[in-house]
Amino acid sequence: MKSTQILTLSALSLVLWQSNGHAYAPPRGSYTRLCHSISVSNDGRTLNATCTLENGGGEFSTSLTLPCRGDISTYSGQLTCD
Repeated sequence: MKSTQILTLSALSLVLWQSNGHAYAPPRGSYTRLCHSISVSNDGRTLNATCTLENGGGEFSTSLTLPCRGDISTYSGQLTCD
């Protein structure tokens, strides 16, 4: 019972922390294969990353407005919402 209460309080703390504009987790998506330095803005509305091309050439700083209802992928080094 006590461990359930601790888990519930931990989850609630995380929700409250996120609702105050802190530490939004990056969404899942195939973009993570080719991107690094992935972050979400403090307001949770923008995904930022540095992505490479499929062939490994070049790195591009890119951003995408959230939410994205489909898969987040990359096209020519840029984040896209499919």
